[in-house]
Amino acid sequence: MCSSVVVGHNVNFDAAFLKNAGVKLPSEMFDTLDMAYILEPSAPSYNLGQLADFIGIRFIKAIGLLLIV
Repeated sequence: MCSSVVVGHNVNFDAAFLKNAGVKLPSEMFDTLDMAYILEPSAPSYNLGQLADFIGIRFIKAIGLLLIV
């Protein structure tokens, strides 16, 4: 049995637009924004680019949507 999971930063924001456009989303969604609030409570910003810089991850802005099936 194959199942899909959505992982994203502030995923509920994007999910609302996708659902409104008729896209069926998996029931499992993991939000890195929620994880950041828990794991990095002293971060100066929770913007994805600034958060990546804060924790030392090279951030490359992706344009588009990546689906792994």
